[in-house]
Formats: sequence, C-alpha cells, structure tokens
Amino acid sequence: VGLKIRFPRNTARIATRTYHSGHTDDSILRSPIYDMEPQQLQRKTIHTLKSVLRLLKKFKKFGLLLFVILYGALTLHVLFKPENCAVIPKKNLSEQLPLIYFVTPTYKRQEQFADLVRLSQTLMHVKNLKWILVEDSPHVNPYIEELLQETGIDYLYLAVKNEDNGHIRGRASRMLALTWLLEWARDGVLYFGDDDNTYHIKLFEEMRYTRKISMWPVGLVTHFGLSTPIVRYGMVVGFYDGYLQGRLWPVDFAGFALNVSLLREVRNLTIPNKPGLMETLFLKQFPLQLEDIEPKADNCTKVLVWHTQTEFNPPPVPINMIKFEGRGTNLDDLSLWLKRSNRYLRNSDFRGEVEIPGTPPIWS
Repeated sequence: VGLKIRFPRNTARIATRTYHSGHTDDSILRSPIYDMEPQQLQRKTIHTLKSVLRLLKKFKKFGLLLFVILYGALTLHVLFKPENCAVIPKKNLSEQLPLIYFVTPTYKRQEQFADLVRLSQTLMHVKNLKWILVEDSPHVNPYIEELLQETGIDYLYLAVKNEDNGHIRGRASRMLALTWLLEWARDGVLYFGDDDNTYHIKLFEEMRYTRKISMWPVGLVTHFGLSTPIVRYGMVVGFYDGYLQGRLWPVDFAGFALNVSLLREVRNLTIPNKPGLMETLFLKQFPLQLEDIEPKADNCTKVLVWHTQTEFNPPPVPINMIKFEGRGTNLDDLSLWLKRSNRYLRNSDFRGEVEIPGTPPIWS
C-alpha cells in the first residue's frame, strides 16, 4: 500500500486559555507530543501508520474492520483533546514578553460602552497585557464587567469616586491603579491610556521593552495637533508641545510609558491635583533626566497614538412602540436596553443587579 501524506506548516500547535482573573492554563504544555517540531511529528506519524499496515496484513479477514475502529478512535482522540479547542502557533509561547499594565480611567456617559468596545477590539490583539479599568463611581458597572469578560482580556476592574472637579478627571482613578501596582506588580511596563484615544497596534510592541521611561509622539493634541519629544542623533533634546508654560515634562499621559520598577524608587508616589500639570508633576517625582528617555516610534518620527475625543451625545428618547408597531419585534429588547442605559446614566449610585462595595475596592 502506497501512502502520500502532506502536513501543513506549523503542524504542532498548542493553546492557552487566559481568563479575566489572570489565570493561565498551561497544563497542555507538559504533553510530549507538543514539544515536537513538525518534522519530528511527521516522522512519528508515518512510523505509526506503517505499524498499523503491518498489523492489517496479519489479520486480513478483519483488517478493514480493525482499521476503521483504530482510525475512528484516533480521530475522536485528536478532535476532543481540550487543547485543540483553540490553537496558537507554538512560536508565540516561546517568547518571554514583558507584561504591559494598561491603566484606563473611565466614567459613565452615553458613549462609554461604545468607547470601551472600540478600545477592547485593539487590546484583544496585544499579547501579555493586563487591562486595569477604573470606574469613576463608588461601584463598578456590571454591564461593563460583562463586556470585559466577553473580550477574554486579562483585566482588573476597580471603582473609586473622583474629585468633583471639571478640570481634572481621572486623578483618583490613576492613583488607585498605582496603589494596586505598588502592592502587586514586580516588573512590567505601565501605560496610562484613555478610553477614547486611538491606538496603533505597533505602539504596544514599542513600549514593551522600556527600561526606565520611553516616549513617542501623540497626535491631535492642543492647537499644534501634535505633542512629541525632539530627537537629535537618537537622543531627546527637548519637547514640541502647544502647552509648554514652563513645564519640565510637557507631555501627555498617552505619550510615555514607565518601567514598573521605577515606581518603587519614589516615596509617597502621587498624582498632583493641578489642572494642566498632572503629567509634568507626576514625572518630576522620579529620578529622571533627558538622557534616560528612550525615544520610540522610529526616533519619534511616527505617530502611533491619537488623542481622539468622542463627540457628546444627549440621552436617547424612548422608543415609540405604538408608532412603529414594535410589540413582538426586536424593538422590545432594544427598548429595554435603552431604559437600562438611561437608568444607569441618571442614577449616580447605580449598582445594577448586584451590589459591589466601592470602599475598599474589589479586585475582579
């Protein structure tokens, strides 16, 4: 019997499952067959098939039946192995990637859910990232948490009420995230990312290997339309920004990342409550000089993040079920969805179907 077997590239595949709690199931990595290279797996499979054919020659009468049984058992074994439910090329797991802590302050508004959906679609493609989302509220929003669980992103969902200051938004949220990082994070990279900004996927690989502090241009900032370090011969020599005002570090939160180890070099680390000066006063606490800055994005020649802002939308009007004859249609469900959204926006102490204490915050 002649056999001609073709194997696709990356025949040996493995998978991991990452849950919102941060748990990674890597038990399948202990399976010997998944340590093989594709060529080794090919040779072993051919050897097994030849052994089966030799066995069939000895039992000619029952050979076909025996072959069907063996083939069926082997097929079921492969199909129902749990690691075959999702596959990732083996090479992706051989990389030791530093963890990115992506800190996002958020607050309730008509556009919040849409902004978080859009942001999550980017973060879902980033390896080794923990999303720390902090709600400006005494309590987390169960509908937002449901979204986070659906994305499969490793996340931490916290809640804290920020100061009632229209000029400063997210200070307490960032402080809560810093408190958690100081307690639990030992290495990795910290990045503050607004929920309505726009991020190029390349940005995350640029920041991942930050030794101390890295910086890059940010688009759509101030009337200049750009905020960036000025780089000469690979070194940062100054800053281009529409709001200098004597700031030592005239940068936007979206324009830099810090190594987590740097956080432990500052006693009583804080984010000052100063409108327009939060970034510069925050960075002034660290023992940093211009020569410590690692310019990213091809020596700050490319823009990989934009300070976009979602347009404000007023609360929607209720669906007129009589006018549109909506009873018994999809408008029934959408009407409930609108009512739920409006209830959340109107009620400052909204807790959804479950009560989640806000003090102290609960780590998801």
